[in-house]
Amino acid sequence: MSLTACSAPWTIRPIGDDSQTRAQDLAPAAYASSIWSSRLVPAMLKSAVDARTLLDALAVSIDTAGQKYGHREGSGAWYFVMRGRAVTLAENSASRVRTIDVDVAPLDGKPDVSLEIGPVLRGTAVRDATGLVPFTNFGTQLQYADVGNALNDLVLKSVLNSVGSQPMKGRTIDFVAAFAAQAPWQPPVRDAIPVQLLIDTSHP
Repeated sequence: MSLTACSAPWTIRPIGDDSQTRAQDLAPAAYASSIWSSRLVPAMLKSAVDARTLLDALAVSIDTAGQKYGHREGSGAWYFVMRGRAVTLAENSASRVRTIDVDVAPLDGKPDVSLEIGPVLRGTAVRDATGLVPFTNFGTQLQYADVGNALNDLVLKSVLNSVGSQPMKGRTIDFVAAFAAQAPWQPPVRDAIPVQLLIDTSHP
């Protein structure tokens, strides 16, 4: 099977003690770039939960699943990172927040996850899923929001850049993606943002 890789290589560096100072001193885009490949992506790849395991846990109790697999600040939404192999059932391109509905293995022909593939990404799951980018590291809410947008821009440039306008329906993919879920929750998972995406190019 031929796969197109949609992620960049990275190196892992120790997390320094000056992360809060650096977050406040750097422009949002510069800060996002400084943590993307060295800290954030490796942490998400390491913590990603098998998609089927997580989906089954969410079906029982979102809070129990969150306590075991997720992250949240205060009483807000739970954030999760999942990994899985899936087949694309549908592509939704009516808006610029283009998404694909995927059936996660073992396959049953029903959508389990909706993945955002751009050119516009919405939500802050990439920023909020790990706890590595807390609000306390920033001086203002606007700066915090700008960092979330800058991280989404990095997803577009380094993860989804090769997706472009190619047709996605019927493709087999391997993915790692972050998403938010808040009770009451009903499947499928919606608006998950990939931080790694491999597309099977064996078939059109």
